[in-house]
Amino acid sequence: MRLIQFFIPLAILHILTLIFFRGEWGLTLTTKLLPMFVLIYLVGKNCGNLEKGQRLFLYGLLFSTVGDTVLSDPFGLFIAGLISFLIAHLFYIFAFSRSSSLHLVRSIPFYLLGGVLGYFLFPLIAPEMKIPVFIYGFALTTMGWRIASRDTNSKSLWIGISGAFLFIISDSIIGFSQLARITIPNSVILIMITYYSAQYLLFKSFAMDKD
Repeated sequence: MRLIQFFIPLAILHILTLIFFRGEWGLTLTTKLLPMFVLIYLVGKNCGNLEKGQRLFLYGLLFSTVGDTVLSDPFGLFIAGLISFLIAHLFYIFAFSRSSSLHLVRSIPFYLLGGVLGYFLFPLIAPEMKIPVFIYGFALTTMGWRIASRDTNSKSLWIGISGAFLFIISDSIIGFSQLARITIPNSVILIMITYYSAQYLLFKSFAMDKD
């Protein structure tokens, strides 16, 4: 059985843990990180022979996992998590840009979506969070643009684009539920479902480019 096949069951395990054991922070944090450990191992298992793009993608996964950790109980460090994921997106941008052309037109859907989300979100968040959120959102949408600009086969391209959009959806739910304090039913579950789906699709798309 290929190790990647454990990713989805482990992601489901974490979702079930959130539903039935929400207060057990040690258990929920452990199950939260397990799917990401699978991706980290698969990318980094030949760490001595990684190409530059693979190292960049691996660093993106590692900083995502740091963000997962510091955002969770008992830490709950939102700014530290924001910085960790910002760095992760920068590594993803550089990793995917190695097989990308400029393709400015392909940036339009991502920056348009980011602008629309920002239009509704910014009036609802604290003034001191506006600049950090803008910087983070710009990096997130830029990641989507660079993924969509790759010179690769159609299947890999659309898998990567789907992952980027799911990442934007996941982080948007965080923004509206935690920063704007808008009640979104089952927001934590929705965040993790879209987040795991995004990371899995980015990994799959990146791996297909390397095959």
